[in-house]
Amino acid sequence: MHSQAEVNCLEQTTEVDRHIDIDTVFFFKRWVQILSCLQNIRKMAGLKFLISTCILLELVIFCRNTYQTQSDIITCDFVIIGAGTASLTLGGLLADVPYWKVCILERGPLESRMDGWYTNSYKFTTPHDPMWLTTPVLKTIENNKNKNRDGRNIYIPRFRGRGGTSRVYGAINRRASPAVLDLWPDGWNHDNLTHYYKRMEDHYCYYDSEDVTGISEEDCKKWHGKGGAMQVNTQMEEAFQKFPREMKYLCEKTSMPWGGYANNYNGHLEDRISCSVFQQFKMRTEKVGKDDFVPTPEARNNRASQTARGSSYSGYYERRQNRPNLQLFSSTTVTKILFENKKAIGVLCLNEDSEKILTFYAKKEVIVGGGSFDTPHLLQVSGIGPTKLLKKIKVDIVADNQHVGQHLWDHISVPYVLKLTPESDDLCCTGPDSKIPTVDIDGKIYDTRTLSSINGPFSWILHLRSNLTRPLQNMSDIQIYVMGNSKLFDETGSLCTAPTTGHNDLKEYSFSGDEDDIVDSEDFNEGTIRIIDQWPEFRGSINAVTANIFDKPKLDYGWTYTIDGIPTKEFEQVSKLFKDQIRMLRDMFFGNDVREELRSLIVDEVAPGKEIDTDEELDAWMRGMFVSALHPVGTCKMPECADEFLQVRGVSKLRVCDASAFATQTDGNPAATLFAMGEKLADMLKFQYLKYVKVAIRQDLSIQVESTKLDDPDILSVQSYTNCIDTKVSSEWISTGKSTSAMIYRWSLVCNDNSNVRDIADKVTEASLSLNVNYNSCTTEGFPKFNRVETPNIDKESEPNHKESSFVFIAWCRAFENVNPNDLWRSVGYYNGDNGNNPGSKKCFKLNCQEEICSILEYMNNDTRELIFSEPELNLPLKNYVSTKNIVSKNYGKSSFYVRTGSFKSNPGIDWYDGLAGYLLEDVYSADGTRRSRQYPPLNSLSGWWTEKTDGLLYYESKGIKSSLHLAAFDLDGTLITTKSGEDFPIDENDWELKFHKIPERLLKNRNEGINNVIMSNQKGIGLGLQNKEEWMTKIENIISMLGVPMYALAATEDNKYRKPNVGMWEYYKCSLNQFSSIDESDTVYVGDANGQEGRPDSDKMFAENVGIKFNDPEEYFLSTFKKYHDDL
Repeated sequence: MHSQAEVNCLEQTTEVDRHIDIDTVFFFKRWVQILSCLQNIRKMAGLKFLISTCILLELVIFCRNTYQTQSDIITCDFVIIGAGTASLTLGGLLADVPYWKVCILERGPLESRMDGWYTNSYKFTTPHDPMWLTTPVLKTIENNKNKNRDGRNIYIPRFRGRGGTSRVYGAINRRASPAVLDLWPDGWNHDNLTHYYKRMEDHYCYYDSEDVTGISEEDCKKWHGKGGAMQVNTQMEEAFQKFPREMKYLCEKTSMPWGGYANNYNGHLEDRISCSVFQQFKMRTEKVGKDDFVPTPEARNNRASQTARGSSYSGYYERRQNRPNLQLFSSTTVTKILFENKKAIGVLCLNEDSEKILTFYAKKEVIVGGGSFDTPHLLQVSGIGPTKLLKKIKVDIVADNQHVGQHLWDHISVPYVLKLTPESDDLCCTGPDSKIPTVDIDGKIYDTRTLSSINGPFSWILHLRSNLTRPLQNMSDIQIYVMGNSKLFDETGSLCTAPTTGHNDLKEYSFSGDEDDIVDSEDFNEGTIRIIDQWPEFRGSINAVTANIFDKPKLDYGWTYTIDGIPTKEFEQVSKLFKDQIRMLRDMFFGNDVREELRSLIVDEVAPGKEIDTDEELDAWMRGMFVSALHPVGTCKMPECADEFLQVRGVSKLRVCDASAFATQTDGNPAATLFAMGEKLADMLKFQYLKYVKVAIRQDLSIQVESTKLDDPDILSVQSYTNCIDTKVSSEWISTGKSTSAMIYRWSLVCNDNSNVRDIADKVTEASLSLNVNYNSCTTEGFPKFNRVETPNIDKESEPNHKESSFVFIAWCRAFENVNPNDLWRSVGYYNGDNGNNPGSKKCFKLNCQEEICSILEYMNNDTRELIFSEPELNLPLKNYVSTKNIVSKNYGKSSFYVRTGSFKSNPGIDWYDGLAGYLLEDVYSADGTRRSRQYPPLNSLSGWWTEKTDGLLYYESKGIKSSLHLAAFDLDGTLITTKSGEDFPIDENDWELKFHKIPERLLKNRNEGINNVIMSNQKGIGLGLQNKEEWMTKIENIISMLGVPMYALAATEDNKYRKPNVGMWEYYKCSLNQFSSIDESDTVYVGDANGQEGRPDSDKMFAENVGIKFNDPEEYFLSTFKKYHDDL
């Protein structure tokens, strides 16, 4: 219990804190310096120290109006309030954009000696801790006879400084479960966040052997990241103390509620409920110099390395802190957010170091990252919150947002404490020649005592689902920490007192002890097990009491235990969970089935104590023991207070980036989700304020692919011209058929928000077209530019997005040798819309398997041979599609270039090339140009043409074939042809003959009856390089020539959607090749020998079934006298 003097001090301290104004802050530094001095003479009694502290605070009040302030104005792109777990992550990532100025305003001072795991005291006597106390404050604690401490205040330690509470947390990496994230808004479900969970990680499964981790290479890549900002490492089980070592069988016991042991509780969903070792955000370090321990590649690969706590400071800020565009202002308290017509434009703040009032203006946005307490408080004193509250504290109302400061939700924790024998902390392993315990770690012998200190107090972590009726079943609402041999970690310990020694005083966590009940720490150990309710029913709030940011708000956790003496439903639920777990633990350690090796280490139960047994006794004990697990969330939650893009509702250009925005609690520690939130918001802001420019250029050539490597574009000159921060290009020379090919350049650029994307596209196109001009390719001369008045602008202001949306520009061209440009234009430039060739003219058409497409003519110029049209309702995931057709004169009008370009904005998250640009270039632009090229020499003299698609389809089209409603499709080998040699596979390209002499006769009959004959064959050997492609194409030409009828021949060259029994070849023929005719599938047949009989595969038969057409054997189709096999054969 607290003495009356301590109570008076705490009351006075709280009262002082409620009435600090602007000028008082300038004394804070002096006060901290004096306190630091007093720390050095703390040999005096704790009470004397407290009295000294209280006198100093009185002096602060007395002198509060001494200092005068000055004002400065600073302009930034982004103003981030708070350098916390998520917000400092965000700030570091935004500073990766060199032309963005990022200003981070941190209320806490610069910390000292924060290396390794060291942290300054939690107690409020350090300026890093804002000393959050819940209500009711000091009501029943004044009564020393109230052993239950029902109405006590709950201390919620936070950390102010670079990294926020991630500088002092337990560093536990536990992701939210899919079931929980399914309750979050769009863009925040498990699949969305897994991308960020992985991206932030540098996971130990990439560095430690599978024998050690138990995580396979496949699972490691599926669930975890490498090279991210946050190292994730785990405990060395070899260095566990004896108590947790002897507990292992319980951890592995599959009959327990957690279902046994799992190697990776952040991996497969079935392993999320399990017992495991802790995964922590901790860095492996190596000693460099005299006292510095820093991460090194050598340390990363050594499990026995010394470790240091990983935080947003170490992961995202430390290596970026010297960047000129990243400025962090410590000791800077934001007093109000500034608005202009509900648009956040900046903040007003106080900087204690410079003793100035500062005004920060944000050119783009203000982001609040003060945490679940400071963020809603700042919003409220800035005029955003429930109208009734805003009127009460007398602030100008900017926006009525009823959810600011509400929905406060925290995990609840109680300790289960055992008294253990001295042997419980024995380490493995000693031998007859040495009493120093040693252990082999990856082939090297280490002192186990050192490794145990590296492990820290953590050993096993358990996740399980209670038997309570709660909305979600597929989540873990219970988390249990096994702390090994460790004293009770109790954040409710003395406030305004000198620290106690070793937490030996039983009255700190048990009301059953007398004043003199003290455990002799030299004779016994303590083992603390933390039980955490991760989904408690209690909800609280935090509300401002004045318009002054320095007046602490009312923090109400809503932990109402009884109403009129009757337990609340919320308390009944939560207390039942804890009672069930306490009784489970008692059975684990004191039950009949406890193994003797474990039982011999346990002396007694310290807390709650065996004498506390009935429901009523345990309820009373819990009312005095409930503490925060230090995971408060939800005070500006999505989607009510902030939307799915973290934008505060009711205003603009203001976002939240901290745990206050969590849509729900999580069934785990919040750190991983906070780091992911910072990563995700950085992406969303980049998606909105940067311009992602993609350019694809394709040139179709009348030559075959050569082994010569394509010349690389000059990236440096492009980057210098465009001033984009990231420029990448890939080049590819592909085969498009027999004696044809294409050169493709793919550019990806990330550019400033004021960049002219059309000008960038022109520069990139010019850099590509100036290369490889010796291959009869297109040139820059006469090539239509994107950046001109005739081309409609797609460069419009971006909206918030969860995924990247790009400005895409595509260009295609093909040379027409000895074709007059005016002749070619008469074919290409014929628009034929409802208003002829005049702007605004509209024409519509429908292709097979597609919706009707309508285009609108934007521009037509017969002199320059160019037309521009838009397709506003194009059925593709894009916006603002505009395309041009242009005929460029070559060789003084003797030859021509046919050029097509397109521009559009891709929908968020769409693969810009495979999903859009590649399709348009290959299936629209190139297909159009290829069809036209076959009308002119030299292609018009050929008997057929080959086309090779980049996704594994090769097909031949005979000259003279037309679309038809009727179709007969055939396999090739074993159906139309067989080998001359009698071998199963041909020995060369000439080893073939028709299987039946009647085949040409039957195919001609089909042709005369309007039935198209089509070959659909699997030819995976071509893709694997086992079959020469050129030889096979010549073979097909010879076969079709012998058959004597025009045909299509399609070959699936890879194991993909085209390969039978998949229906890709059928779909391509139906939708793309047999254009403007719908196949009558009821009168269609597929003929093949792979019928599943006599040991044959059944791919042909299954193909017909999958398509939904009839199937015939070759004998059945071609030989009228053939009697089909019985089904039972």
